[in-house]
Amino acid sequence: MFTPQEIAGAEGISSFSLSKDASSLVYAFGSLFKPKDGPKTSALWIADTLKELDAKRLIPTSTNFDHSPSFHPVSNDVYFLSDRYGGPDGPTHIYRLAGSEPQAVASFDKSESVTSFKISPDGSYIAFISTEKNDTNKTEEIEVWEEKKTNLGSLRVIFLNSDSTEIRTLVSTDAHVASFVWSPDSTSIGYRLHRRSDDASRDFPVIEALVSLDSGNTRDLYTHPRSPYSNSILTSSKPSITAYLQPLPRESFSSVSALYIHDFGSGEETVLYGENEDAVGLIDVQYNNQVAVEVWTGLNRRIDIVDLRERTVLFTVLRWKEEHMMSWDIRFNSTNGNYVVAALRSSAVTGEAPEVWILRTEKDTLDSITKGTRLSDNYSSYTPDKAPTSRAFQWTSVDGETIEGIISHPRGAEDLSALPAVLYIHGGPYMAEAFWLILGFPRMAHLPSLQRLRRAFSKLSRKYLFKLGLIDPKNIAIVGYSQGGFLTAWGCSRPANNEYTFKAGVCGAGPTSWGSLVESSDRPDMEAFLGGSAPWTPGEPIYLRGSPIKDACNVQCPMLFLNGKEDLRIPLTQAIAMVRGIERVSKAPKAELVFYPREGHIFDEAAHVEDMYTRLLGFLDRHMKTSSYGQTAVDVKINSTSFIDIFRGISYGTVERFKRTTPPSYAGDTTTVVNATFPGAACPQVTISKSSLATTDYGTFGFGEDCTLLDIYRPRNTTIDSKLPVMLWVYGGELIQGASFGYSGSGIVAASSKMDLPVITVYSFLTLIRAAIKLTVVCSGGQEADDNGALNLGLYDQRDAMQWVQNYIEYFGGDKDKVTLFGQSSGSMCIAYHYLTEDTSLFRGAILESGVSTSVPVLPPADYQNVYDALVNLTGCSSSSDTFQCIQTVNESVLEDAANTIAGAPNSYSARPWAVAIDGEIIPDSPAVLTAQGKMWRSRPIGDVQDEGTVFVQPQALNTTDDYVTWIGLDYTTLSTIEELYPDVESLGSPYGTGNTTFFGEQFKRGAATYGVFHASDVLFVFLEISETSPQFALAEQTIAYWLSFANHINPNFAKLITGAPIWEQYGSSKKSMYMSTNVTKMITDDFRQEQTDFLLSVADQFLTTSSTAHFLAIHGKTKGNSN
Repeated sequence: MFTPQEIAGAEGISSFSLSKDASSLVYAFGSLFKPKDGPKTSALWIADTLKELDAKRLIPTSTNFDHSPSFHPVSNDVYFLSDRYGGPDGPTHIYRLAGSEPQAVASFDKSESVTSFKISPDGSYIAFISTEKNDTNKTEEIEVWEEKKTNLGSLRVIFLNSDSTEIRTLVSTDAHVASFVWSPDSTSIGYRLHRRSDDASRDFPVIEALVSLDSGNTRDLYTHPRSPYSNSILTSSKPSITAYLQPLPRESFSSVSALYIHDFGSGEETVLYGENEDAVGLIDVQYNNQVAVEVWTGLNRRIDIVDLRERTVLFTVLRWKEEHMMSWDIRFNSTNGNYVVAALRSSAVTGEAPEVWILRTEKDTLDSITKGTRLSDNYSSYTPDKAPTSRAFQWTSVDGETIEGIISHPRGAEDLSALPAVLYIHGGPYMAEAFWLILGFPRMAHLPSLQRLRRAFSKLSRKYLFKLGLIDPKNIAIVGYSQGGFLTAWGCSRPANNEYTFKAGVCGAGPTSWGSLVESSDRPDMEAFLGGSAPWTPGEPIYLRGSPIKDACNVQCPMLFLNGKEDLRIPLTQAIAMVRGIERVSKAPKAELVFYPREGHIFDEAAHVEDMYTRLLGFLDRHMKTSSYGQTAVDVKINSTSFIDIFRGISYGTVERFKRTTPPSYAGDTTTVVNATFPGAACPQVTISKSSLATTDYGTFGFGEDCTLLDIYRPRNTTIDSKLPVMLWVYGGELIQGASFGYSGSGIVAASSKMDLPVITVYSFLTLIRAAIKLTVVCSGGQEADDNGALNLGLYDQRDAMQWVQNYIEYFGGDKDKVTLFGQSSGSMCIAYHYLTEDTSLFRGAILESGVSTSVPVLPPADYQNVYDALVNLTGCSSSSDTFQCIQTVNESVLEDAANTIAGAPNSYSARPWAVAIDGEIIPDSPAVLTAQGKMWRSRPIGDVQDEGTVFVQPQALNTTDDYVTWIGLDYTTLSTIEELYPDVESLGSPYGTGNTTFFGEQFKRGAATYGVFHASDVLFVFLEISETSPQFALAEQTIAYWLSFANHINPNFAKLITGAPIWEQYGSSKKSMYMSTNVTKMITDDFRQEQTDFLLSVADQFLTTSSTAHFLAIHGKTKGNSN
């Protein structure tokens, strides 16, 4: 592959010409771009067309810019243009090389600069167009638009057979001589007049005229509706016949051109090609009124010989396909009776660099110029193995059009679908093949920039190439320049769906707003044609239909815009407008815009070229390479609009039983690829019944102690630069049951892509991480567990998961400084425990749902000793000298059976089995004590659901008041008050609002009211697992809007919520909570069951040592929908 430095420093072959007898060929070879440390240089090379690799430098040493050489038809002397007179900033004059040193052919005026010249067929004259070179030091003056005409070309002539070399002016008017052609008899010159010298004048009527060399008289021959695509050719017949290339129809800017043959005598006109074939090149064979025409049909090319007098195609002299002829020339050798074709040839398919070839043929049709002789060796240091492997392909577009391209990939690559793909669309807008260079990136597909390509994106990138196994449809970038840049912006702004999704886009000098482009471009009429209309065109503004700026809101992928600051064709404002649109109305990452001083539409300075390609490759490298820590596994489609990447089963550490985790094996490694396509095993589950466990989803992927795993959900097209907020989910399950894959983050991530966060739109995306928290059968406490550092291992696993996020989430596009924890039930309790330490650097906020740090008793390790002792006995480790080491090594099934036995009889122990213990580190003291001291760090929304208690009334068959009192289990005075506060009245019980309906036992609703809509019902709303047709779906969207807004801004009020949604106020002194229901969402005063709550808080110390009241404080006190 080539590096940006090599491209910027590259040299190229240009402007070559055959001698009249085709025995010699001359060309220029020099800098493609202006070097950083000096001017551009170009040298002349000459070759004997009968000798292979004979090309050699014509002038041994030169630091000038010599170019546009041509042979004298009689003497074979070489004439050329050069800046030898005034250097790189001076005028260009005509020079002749007859000996070793070139000489100026005439005394040109110091301010006169020659743009083109031609020697008359008889060799007596040189005609040329010259302009007055602008004085760059002249002070700018006030101007009236188009009043002053500058740089007008004049047609002048020099008589070579005279010693005086006087320069004679033939045509100099208030119009611009743009081009000219000699008549075959050297008596007159045909020329074209544009109204001005600017490019816009090419789209106005152009006069074709003839001037007599003897008399100087002129006469108009023809008026073109706009400038033809080629110079005209005059025949020797009388009256003259002229030929030229022009769009078909003539008045249009069609994507194909035709050969027009006009007889000035009869006025007849014949048109060849243009319907299904594109005539792109025209050269005078200088024999018998014949011309050679280069014809393109897709990637099939040929050169035809056309007789202008007969107005017919005689035959084809050369065909080619998987080659590119960048320029060519042709002569008829009357001595040998053959045609000699010279061409600058390269091939993307074979990896051959541009070199000059010569071919002699009669009327045979040859399929490659390589059947002839190679003359040049200017790229001797280049070898085909430096080029990628390339091949041509074609497919049929949705409208039946056959479109062809070239696909390239690194040599030796086997699984092409594993490589990122770049769809490269060239400019033109009508060129049919792009330069084959790949620029060092793994693979680019080169495509014609036809207007129909707009409708061919899906056929190419999703169906055809995917079926061939050539691409990964989820890993495609699109890159284009000029018209290709337009199609890049167009492709990236299509509505998001499976056929129009690109991972990144690079738009080089591409139109984005056709209306404003017509108003500001130097080719307004051409741009109006391409865009459909101009702003001043009466009727519907058709130009809006194809303007990517109109659909900037649809852009999802990161985009890079590159532009020359002085570009007159596609002004810089086109890129600025699109970048502003993306920033304001899309949810894509902030677009990048780079513009280069002194550069027009085509770059000239090597430093800028190098920088442009370096940025291009760096941008693609950042956004196209899959993270080292995962492979995108699953497509998730939400509401037919949002696409999500899912990474599953990513380890955040390795574990040994009853020990802290260690960092993952890939820590510090940037090459390891983790298969993230499959969820890992769930942790061993503590449950009363193995049969009941089998009916859950947790065992779907098996169980195992190596279960410290993460699942990651992110919006499609997230990149390392996205810096999206991160939400880390900790699931519930009484600290003994659950698995990360039991919850889907798809709904949240899809909602985050839809929600409007107007402060900073890029934050409307959000990454969700669900941590699998290892809460295995490890003993909660006991002296042995404390001595071996085995307390609260589940909490430390959670902190290790948070640390993994800090270390690695940036590779997935997340922002480690914007991490929000959220969890439900025991998961919410765990989050609250992390607030008990002052070290909250691993997250910046949290959302607690139905669980706080005081929800269950948290006791010293010694209070759990009988639980530990029971575990030791049930595993057969009581006789071991090291009981802790024994339970570390006992068979896993034995350990699980023991744990399930203990879990089945929780009231047999003095403390709740598998609860959290005070360890002096992560939980430095009793949560009740720390909370009372105000040691809860940072802000967090805390809430519960209305009928939490319905889950925790066990047994459910509470039938009498005695059953109820026994179940409460408190002292008589307390019980008497509770009986009064929670009377035996069905209509007052929970589930609330169910009247006198009875559930389970007759006292069940009374018990549930004591505890507090059923527990965990909010999870369905938070994860958007509510049907869109459900009346509750609006509440679900409202809920997640608050959650997402908090994750983005530590404030729940930034999202664009459902109409009428209230501002969520801070709890503060007003003691207001957010009440959310299907019918109404509103702020309410926190006086719900105030009398009952006040009493229960006054006797809270009794509840803190009663295991049957495990969730009491989750639904009382300061935990009802508060935002502290």
